Amino acid sequence: MITRISTLAILLSALLFQGGCAMMTSTEDKTAAGKLEGKIVYTQVNIHSLKGKIVSWINYQIDSLVPVNTAVTIDEISGAKVVFTIKETGQTLHLKNKTKHSGMSGLDWANKHLGPSPVKLDKFTKSDQEAITLAKAQKGMPKDAVLISLGYPPAHKTPSLDSPTWTYWINKWNKLAVEFGDNGKVKQVIN
Repeated sequence: MITRISTLAILLSALLFQGGCAMMTSTEDKTAAGKLEGKIVYTQVNIHSLKGKIVSWINYQIDSLVPVNTAVTIDEISGAKVVFTIKETGQTLHLKNKTKHSGMSGLDWANKHLGPSPVKLDKFTKSDQEAITLAKAQKGMPKDAVLISLGYPPAHKTPSLDSPTWTYWINKWNKLAVEFGDNGKVKQVIN
């Protein structure tokens, strides 16, 4: 009887501790998000928007392009939501994020896609820089250049950036696969 009660008490304590940690993380996320709101940051990758309004967590490779190093102001980060405005044009974009599929909160997405300073592109070859400008992947590009050019592949199909193949969606029906060789450079791009 004492063993059962002790075991139950330990399990309840563990559950309460985990619940407290979840609450703390949520509060920490709100605080971190609050510190970003109103700040000017820079896109760290090329970001596609649907009809110039919606950014999808799936990262469809179509429609309007917000180029890497674009200055934006973060208007709101809350739960799965991110709203930001392009400084130069005043265009406002909303992240359409399904956390259960993307595995990311709005804050996680913002931390991956937006940063305090522009990305240095001069470390890449001229050819890689041109591909980044066109939001394309090409044979011989290193992974970090592809990441900037195409953005993050959806995690449910490419759970790790160490994967030899990154799968992107061009639109709802068509995919794009970027295969890397052992040297970490693009071996082939399959439409």
